Amino acid sequence: MIAHVFFALAFVWAAKIEREPEPLAIDDDPNFEIDFIEFEPKEILPDAAQGEPEPEQPAEPEPAPEEAAPPPEALPEGPPTQPEMPEPEPEAPPKPKFGAKTSKIAAMVPENATWTLMLANSRIKKLAFRDEATEIMAPLRDYQLLVDEAGFDVWEDFEFIVMGSPDFTDPTQAFVAVQYKFGHAEMKAGIDRACKREQMVVDWREENGATIGDPRMLDPEQDEFDNRQFVLLPGDSVALYVREEFIPQIVEGPKGGKGKTSGNFVANIAKMRKFTQAEPKAGVQLVLADLRSMIKLPKGSAFDVPDRIELMWEAAKTPELVVKIDFAAEEHAIKAEAFWNDELEQTLRDAGAWLSVGGIIEGTTIEREGKQIRLRHEFNEVAARIVLQMLAKEFGKAMRYSEKEAKAAKERRQANWEARKGGKLLPSQVIDEDTKKLPAPEPTPKPNTPKPNTPEEPLPDVEPEPDVEPEPAATDDAG
Repeated sequence: MIAHVFFALAFVWAAKIEREPEPLAIDDDPNFEIDFIEFEPKEILPDAAQGEPEPEQPAEPEPAPEEAAPPPEALPEGPPTQPEMPEPEPEAPPKPKFGAKTSKIAAMVPENATWTLMLANSRIKKLAFRDEATEIMAPLRDYQLLVDEAGFDVWEDFEFIVMGSPDFTDPTQAFVAVQYKFGHAEMKAGIDRACKREQMVVDWREENGATIGDPRMLDPEQDEFDNRQFVLLPGDSVALYVREEFIPQIVEGPKGGKGKTSGNFVANIAKMRKFTQAEPKAGVQLVLADLRSMIKLPKGSAFDVPDRIELMWEAAKTPELVVKIDFAAEEHAIKAEAFWNDELEQTLRDAGAWLSVGGIIEGTTIEREGKQIRLRHEFNEVAARIVLQMLAKEFGKAMRYSEKEAKAAKERRQANWEARKGGKLLPSQVIDEDTKKLPAPEPTPKPNTPKPNTPEEPLPDVEPEPDVEPEPAATDDAG
């Protein structure tokens, strides 16, 4: 760069010198000596003019060769078609209504039972109207023995109760099963306590893993009208109260290939929870079977006797009641449906019962499918209380259970529950045992052997009283 500047200045200066000067006078003509400046040619390097070169940049990698495009697909011959739409997903099936499934509880009772009742106590105990439901069961002798007199609370202490019988009018034919969590020791103590209050003693024995209790009257002169025995099944959670003739089969247990035998129904009763799950929302299930053989209607009746009736009561704050009625033939179901729709109201009005049940009838829907009729009614909490109170009152009358007895039993239940501190204590921990002590039971006899005879004490000598002639009955002619 500096060389360029000097070269430019020299060039300008030289140009000024070579310009023609102004004419001068001769006298003034000086002697000029011009010295020419010689320049040595010098090569100008570009890099020297621009400074130091920048560092070389690394060579960029060569781009990867692009994949060859796939060959175009051959177009279908003919006109273009519309793209296929995906098939719509099938709609989910509607949830089954409450009570749609058939009850399975009859498998837990002997095969000759014509009625079966199941209570899901662990579900009912959460409902506000459970006390009204208690009053329906209170007149039953088995309830009084196994619950009230034993000191248990039917809803808090038991998970499930199953009952069945071939004859509703004979309480000694009933089969009872209960499931609990407090164990066999507490159940056994409760049975002993209840039998003691009934002037009985229980002879306990062990057979094939089961504990069997045979209750008998303390007074040998009293007839034993009830031959049922208690069975505590292996597993520490299920107890039975069953007729004596079923004991050998129960002890033997289920046998494959025998079908619905006593042993097999006991295998089922040990799975109460499984059989109640057929309708998991049900608090009460009742099945009446073989009705045509028990009930005879006069000729010309408005409807025929059904073969089977199934009732389910939902364990809910606003429970739904479902009644399924199975007839032997479809024409019988059609006839019953027509009676419900056309004649029932007037029949109840003529009987003076419409004011009591008319509201329930009007709120009930009826459906028929083949030989079956289904009735549905949803209660609110107040209506549920009223209906249960009506049922308890009428059932108490039928069982000759007075209001005085019902009130006294209710007070005892409340006092017992308070003494147990709301279930924190077991009955055997709080029940007063200051009752009259009974004599110790006789030695337990071995199975299938007669009980030892008790020698009779000689009676004291008593002079016979003179015979007294009965007085003649008064007649209307006297006087």
